[in-house]
Amino acid sequence: ILHEFPGDNMSVSGTTTDPLFFSYNYQRVANSSRTSTYWTKSYEIIVGANKVIEAIKEGASEANDQLLAENYYLRALMHFQLVDIFGRPYNQGVANLGIPLKLDADAFNHPVRATVGEVYDQVEADLQKSASLFTAEKDNTFASKEACWALLSRLYLYKEDYVKTIEYADQVINAGKFSLLPTDKLATYPTIKPEDNSETIFAVKLKPNIDYPDNGWYTVGSFYASILGSGWGEMYASRSYLELVREFPEDVRNNFI
Repeated sequence: ILHEFPGDNMSVSGTTTDPLFFSYNYQRVANSSRTSTYWTKSYEIIVGANKVIEAIKEGASEANDQLLAENYYLRALMHFQLVDIFGRPYNQGVANLGIPLKLDADAFNHPVRATVGEVYDQVEADLQKSASLFTAEKDNTFASKEACWALLSRLYLYKEDYVKTIEYADQVINAGKFSLLPTDKLATYPTIKPEDNSETIFAVKLKPNIDYPDNGWYTVGSFYASILGSGWGEMYASRSYLELVREFPEDVRNNFI
């Protein structure tokens, strides 16, 4: 919601009572439940990762190092997404205030906001540390060194360091673990289990009736569709997006709609 709804790929059907509307129309509300939930859950994940990092000794075993690697990645991912939403873009100034860097497991220690540059430096350090520690090959529903490289490539893209952007993107490509879906399968991308999807580098796997005990009412798709009595169906692909895709009828992205 906070990433996609302010963009131009979707439109809302008139209005909605959900506070997501204030992300859509740029009337940001500081204490919005959508914003506060994103903030709180992100830092819960960070503190959880920090508990693991503090509890495990590096080098004690391959299993320990694997767990450390996965948690350094999660901490980096959360900080990176938080500063993307709550901080100014990197190229507008590294001295701008970003978000608090939470690097300990004390839930009652609330650090002040770090600068955007400091957050980027920490994310970079965590990803480099993570990539150096992996000892096992798991499927793409777990962190991996390739996921670290992909996120580093994105980080360097935002920093406009294009040499490193290409370097780390190439490392992912040359790892040989991923391949683009063929055209005839691209339209079904969202329906393929992450671990069965050759194009997915990292995904959070959600399980029916465990992660979705409400029968789908609070999934991303529920905003776009109402199916078998679940979902609001308040969001649509925007006219500008549709016109771009429909300019080429053979574009299989037409089948997403």
